[in-house]
Amino acid sequence: MDLRELLLGKLPEVLDDAQKENKIHNLLSSMRREGLIDRFGPRAHARWRLVKSGSAVETNKES
Repeated sequence: MDLRELLLGKLPEVLDDAQKENKIHNLLSSMRREGLIDRFGPRAHARWRLVKSGSAVETNKES
């Protein structure tokens, strides 16, 4: 399952699609700045990795 799909299903229904996308973008950006996740690959098809104690666990993120 795509990370974006997973997060979209967890957000409240009161948010419209644009608000949900913005919230996901902000969440991923914040986690990256805090060093919790790392993006790799081309920007349009980036994949996110969860960073743990110097190692990384890979997760999907497309678009």
